[in-house]
Amino acid sequence: MDHVLVTGGTGLIGIEVVRELCGAGLRPRVLVRRPHRGTLLRRFDIEPVVGDLSVPDSLKRAVAGVDTIIHLGGRATFERYDRLAPDAG
Repeated sequence: MDHVLVTGGTGLIGIEVVRELCGAGLRPRVLVRRPHRGTLLRRFDIEPVVGDLSVPDSLKRAVAGVDTIIHLGGRATFERYDRLAPDAG
């Protein structure tokens, strides 16, 4: 596990995963959707990549040369189900 990508690395669990990876001597690549949230990781030696899980070109950049992906990205919001999955119902 030399080249690791973490999605959701600025979230509550993601920050802890990044901390553990750095503590193990790794320099993880972290997909950061909102650059201002990337400041939460400034104390760690990471490779930030600005991008979005819904934008294929940014994902191509994020996964280039990666051996392992730790996927923690997701929506942390309370919304009606029909808004999140409009085809359901």
